[in-house]
Amino acid sequence: MKYDFAIIGSGIIGLTLAYKLKQKFNNSKILILEKEPNSVSHGSGRNSGVIHSGIYYEPGSLRANLCVAGAKELKEYIKSKKLWINECGKILIPTSDDSNSNLNNLYERGQKNGVSINKIKKDEVEKIEPYVNCQFDYALHIPFTSVADPKEVSKSLIDDLVKLNVEIKYNSKVLKIENNQILTKENNFEADHIFNCAGLFADEIAKNSNLEFRYSFLPFKGKYWKIKNKDFRLHHLIYPIPDLRYPFLGLHSSHNRNGDFYIGPSSTPVFGRASTEKGASPRLSLAMGIWFASANSSSFVRLDRSHSRQGAITLISGFSA
Repeated sequence: MKYDFAIIGSGIIGLTLAYKLKQKFNNSKILILEKEPNSVSHGSGRNSGVIHSGIYYEPGSLRANLCVAGAKELKEYIKSKKLWINECGKILIPTSDDSNSNLNNLYERGQKNGVSINKIKKDEVEKIEPYVNCQFDYALHIPFTSVADPKEVSKSLIDDLVKLNVEIKYNSKVLKIENNQILTKENNFEADHIFNCAGLFADEIAKNSNLEFRYSFLPFKGKYWKIKNKDFRLHHLIYPIPDLRYPFLGLHSSHNRNGDFYIGPSSTPVFGRASTEKGASPRLSLAMGIWFASANSSSFVRLDRSHSRQGAITLISGFSA
């Protein structure tokens, strides 16, 4: 059978893409190919569920525009399906003089990106969040930021797609693309339009298919530490104001629908692209990850040189995990 659209990868990107395509092209035939036995084995099922507002990104950039618009659409979908969502908002706290100097810059970015953002005084922060120690005069409050259940959202999308006659074939690892043919271990599939949404394996598929690809992926793993004190409560997500020169958001709070609270993440290079299961000791895994990253990606060398101070902090947190 020939399909109008074929999507490689059934993570949240692949699922939402299929959903939007079916809305726009109701009579289209859509196929999703997934190498795993389900859609949540990797990033789409292993994240904190935070729906970000889009304040961090350069105003007018594609990333900023997509984040702001996409976050609104995702929240609308979640509410329309009556899924769990906690519209808790986020408070960003300055943690150093450098961090404090970025407060106004981040505030202006949020405004330019159309995000509702407020400056709040230190005493107000401590009033609404008694466990937070704000060391500077002001913090930032973003009411829009929310937390959802990523696995529940994925399941809802899958149920909708099945009802819309979208085919999802699991255990179907894509080897490469040749013209309009998708080659897997078992079968070949033809489609007029093919989308590569394979997550951390998207670059491998692109390179195996002789498609121009100027990026190389550098996999990192983040670990969160669960707060055991049952009396501990936060009413908002608590993040530091980041140094916008670095690709790290810093250690922050996270919580789920069960009322569990976490602090994290660490950010350490891993051995392989899907190193999410427990196995070797953290120190051995970290050492192997650094070797793997430096051997397979020039991006790691540039990252290490450009962000050595911040990178050292995240690597140390990985050793202490």
